[in-house]
Amino acid sequence: HQRHAHRSKSNAPQRNEV
Repeated sequence: HQRHAHRSKSNAPQRNEV
């Protein structure tokens, strides 16, 4: 379960690192 976009690998480009 990944509600919070921490480190989405195959998810939408979250505002995390990229």
